[in-house]
Amino acid sequence: MTSTHPLVPLKPWKPFLGRPLLPARPPSDPATYPSLPSSIRKQPFSTFTLSTHIIPAVHLRRGPRLPIPKLPSDDLSKDEKTYLTEKLSEGFQRNMQDPIIKNDKHENVLWNVLNRYVKKGLTSSESTGITLFFAHANGFPKEIWEPILARIFESPVSGMIDEVWAWESVQHGDAGLINAAALTSFFDWSDNTRDIFNFLLHFLPSMPCDKTLPVHLARVSKEESQQRVQRGFQSRTLILIGHSFGGTSLALGAYHYPKIPSSIILVDPTMMRPEYSDAVTEIVGKWGLKAINNALRRKDTWKSKEEALIEFSSSPYYATWDRDMLKTYIEFALYDTTVTTPTGETKPVARLKLAPFHEALVFAGGDVPLEAFACLPDLDERIRLHWIVSGAKGAPEFGAPGAQQERVWVRPKNSSNTRINRAGHLVPQEGAPEFAQDLIQFLQRHYSNRTIRASL
Repeated sequence: MTSTHPLVPLKPWKPFLGRPLLPARPPSDPATYPSLPSSIRKQPFSTFTLSTHIIPAVHLRRGPRLPIPKLPSDDLSKDEKTYLTEKLSEGFQRNMQDPIIKNDKHENVLWNVLNRYVKKGLTSSESTGITLFFAHANGFPKEIWEPILARIFESPVSGMIDEVWAWESVQHGDAGLINAAALTSFFDWSDNTRDIFNFLLHFLPSMPCDKTLPVHLARVSKEESQQRVQRGFQSRTLILIGHSFGGTSLALGAYHYPKIPSSIILVDPTMMRPEYSDAVTEIVGKWGLKAINNALRRKDTWKSKEEALIEFSSSPYYATWDRDMLKTYIEFALYDTTVTTPTGETKPVARLKLAPFHEALVFAGGDVPLEAFACLPDLDERIRLHWIVSGAKGAPEFGAPGAQQERVWVRPKNSSNTRINRAGHLVPQEGAPEFAQDLIQFLQRHYSNRTIRASL
């Protein structure tokens, strides 16, 4: 079941000055281009064609080139490992608040990976221009949206969708495998915002069309990129959907590049008022510290994906997940590799693509959850804003009691919201049928009468 939060007035807060967003532009042509780390897949959908693509992430990354520290060994006692893990967590949070560290920059070349799902047989004369873009939460690969897409592609709105793109942040999934040697021990969420809009401004082809694209997407002209900043897309209607970390990244980017999206759907984004009492700040801080510590302790290797699925299926944490979501997660969050035992024997294993260290690093957050919230009251009212949030008892509100209801009305004009009553923060995973249905209804409500067609 679903419900909605009724309108409440937004309580004012003291002026909050967010940092300027660094430019979203790619580096000069890199010396080498990586290959996809995963093999070509069997097509998952009958009416849409899947392909996978790589783009260079933005030039200049926030923070210094901090090396990856030595992680606590499994040979340590439980108490020793807990102590060292907590020290790592404290170091993450300290770095995120250090003005010298967080305002530094480096030039490591990183890569993002995207899945593209384009309607089979689509031509420019038949195009609606409607393009969906999905940004994942921390801990999930780009394929996590496929059980949702399966429901959408089987629904009446399938015919109005030209193309779907599913995003992967630099440390997640296949992107994480490509970037493993270049990642540092500092990550600012604003870089994910910039990476996303780097793709939308510089690499997303101008027009949806069922033609083969290269693995490494070509950059559009500088004139086209500038036109997108000033006037948006001429042949696309872009609907951005982001969960948690992904939603927060989209909200910040939409404020800075308001001509790009037609709509934004924020799925329980991790954002909060810039000002809270010390008591609330402590609660939020403890929640973040727990998430960091849990990630650092996470098991990352199994004998096989089959073993991992059996183990996950018996865990109370995953008991609330949609079964297709769990299977998709196991299949695409893990990859088959080999390890060498202490005796020198090589054996096959299944390992998480996202290293637990980097998942923990993303949980450290930084200022973007505050900056994104502070921007939303001034988000261009032309952009349709829809929230899909948790409704389960005890789900985090990212603030004091009532914070969620206030959050979904932070910009009241041209806004709407839906609560998935049985889902916690992992809304798509725990409430997949209701979540997919809400997306379908959103498209029917706002885009079913669309008559504009893309033109050459």
